[in-house]
Amino acid sequence: MKKAAALLCALLLCLLAACGGDSGEALDPSSQSLPSLVVSSSPEVQPSPASGEGVLESAKLIQLEEEEAAAVMENGTLATFALPEKISFAPGLGDQLKPGMTVEVAYDGKMARSYPGQINAESLRATAYDDGLTALYFSVLEDLYGEPDAGLNGECLYFGFDLTKAEGLSAGEREAVGWAFATAHDCAPLYGTIEELGAQGYIDMESLAWKDGLHFEIKAEDVSEDRFTLNCTKWRSGLGASGYKLAVEKKDGVWTAAEPSEFWVA
Repeated sequence: MKKAAALLCALLLCLLAACGGDSGEALDPSSQSLPSLVVSSSPEVQPSPASGEGVLESAKLIQLEEEEAAAVMENGTLATFALPEKISFAPGLGDQLKPGMTVEVAYDGKMARSYPGQINAESLRATAYDDGLTALYFSVLEDLYGEPDAGLNGECLYFGFDLTKAEGLSAGEREAVGWAFATAHDCAPLYGTIEELGAQGYIDMESLAWKDGLHFEIKAEDVSEDRFTLNCTKWRSGLGASGYKLAVEKKDGVWTAAEPSEFWVA
């Protein structure tokens, strides 16, 4: 019996030594990576509008109608929304919303997966203004579209825009200006140079003509703090294009364009 007990003790000592590893130290069970039987919590769910929680996000107004607005959100996304009842203004901004105003938009944090995105704005607070620069670009596009040859404008399904050198606008704002102008004239907006849109199959580069579209380019030059010059071009084909130069200056805090000059027609 004693011999059997001694053998059993020896066997236990061998097992303990084997479990202790080469270090000869006893294992600490708390240091081991053991399978957990605890069920992890479910992913966080975005709060619903009824919860009273939401977000406050900065955006720049691009287009305003009687009861609706389009704005570029902080991440560059274009969004539309119905104007809420709660609208306020920082001191010095008056009491009227204008394209080009930066606003803080309170909403429930949800945006419809559409283009543009759609949100439910609960309140707006205007905090800054671009001094009429956004409105100026809309005015330039309208004048360019209507002059000097209205015959270039017929039967358009697309408006193409190269506004990459439009002074004072972010990439998202340039795209939004193109979208707002094109949709106002029942056309679909496209973005890129004539060559880029030709590579995408919209423009026939062999005949150098766009049968169902019209291309606009606005390019700033000689830029300083309070003035710059715009080269404005409207193009339909190699033999159907027009353009002019436009001096822009900040007067009494508002960006203002002079009369067009150096007209040309192809």
